[in-house]
Order: sequence, then C-alpha cells, then structure tokens
Amino acid sequence: WRRFTDKDERHYAYACLTRYSTIGQIMGAGVPEIPTVTISPGTRAKIAAYLHRIIRDALGSSWPTVVKARSMSLDSTLYSVVDNG
Repeated sequence: WRRFTDKDERHYAYACLTRYSTIGQIMGAGVPEIPTVTISPGTRAKIAAYLHRIIRDALGSSWPTVVKARSMSLDSTLYSVVDNG
C-alpha cells in the first residue's frame, strides 16, 4: 500500500490488505468495493490488479491447496467399505 501516493488510493490498498474477504476477492480476479473509500472503479481495478500480482509473486509456487478429506467407515462385519466423501 505504500506504493500509492494518493491518500484515497493508499487507504483503499491498505483496507484491501487488512480484510480477508477482500484478499479473497482480489485473488479471484475481483475488484472489492469498500464503502469508506471513494475512488473511481478504474482506479480500484488498477489497485486490485497490482495487489493480485504482488500477492501471487509473494506466494511463488506455494499456492494454498485444499486436500479432499478421505475417510471410510466399516460395517459391523468389517467386510464392506463405504466412502463417506
């Protein structure tokens, strides 16, 4: 957020980085709307694109991943296996 010299742009970038929901929107190629900051949609899009690039570069190859939970249950005879996924 220090990259931006305008007060409103700096406030918008800082607000985006301090809220988990806006970081999720930015990483999903979205442009978050923060009601406390009044800047044009084009400027918001440029800031969001910049933050997206910076966060993506900071993560490098270690993108967060979700592993599907694998579980199984056995019946009373212990012969049949059922997938609970």
